[in-house]
Amino acid sequence: MERFPAFLDLCGARVVIAGAGPGAIAKGRLLAAAGVKLLFIGAALPAALTAEFGKTAGLLDRAPVQADFIGARLVVIADAARA
Repeated sequence: MERFPAFLDLCGARVVIAGAGPGAIAKGRLLAAAGVKLLFIGAALPAALTAEFGKTAGLLDRAPVQADFIGARLVVIADAARA
């Protein structure tokens, strides 16, 4: 199976997107539309991501640490190495 379909009630939930790969912005758009509280974490976050989400999401321009994931209902890995 190449894709895993999932339907989750995430409205108001804390969601972490770890990494700054090409999928980070696309996943961020989908999750923002679901009403989540987004946090992007990744070294060298792209300017396009910062421009689009800088006022509506948390942005940490560094490598993630274990404490970043506490309380997150969902974590999305968007690292270019895993694309």
